[in-house]
Amino acid sequence: MSTETGRWLQSQGLTPDQVIVTPTIRTQQTAEELLLVFSDRIPTREAWLPELMEDWEALMDSLEEEIPAGGVALLVGHHPTMDMLRRDLGPMPVTVPRGNFAAAVVLESSASGWRCIDAWPGRSA
Repeated sequence: MSTETGRWLQSQGLTPDQVIVTPTIRTQQTAEELLLVFSDRIPTREAWLPELMEDWEALMDSLEEEIPAGGVALLVGHHPTMDMLRRDLGPMPVTVPRGNFAAAVVLESSASGWRCIDAWPGRSA
């Protein structure tokens, strides 16, 4: 499923400027598999993705400092990550069911902050 998500990103012409992945083994495996489809090495950093809204806002602010306007960030996390994105950025461009695996949300940096520009719903279990 993860390589399928990576191929979807490529088909959209999207190469992440940075990948943020939680330190759990499963999310790291997902990120590694997903990134196999890209020929260039993409910077990856490990970070606990926040569970509280104020911590989430701090993460998004730090990404704005690291990724230029028009840049793309890829967050690899679990279902709570998707829930936080929905709360912070509003509805996704496509429905991403909570139980799906290897879903992807493409975030783009702009002068007014982050916005969700596309989403891959992943696959059901």
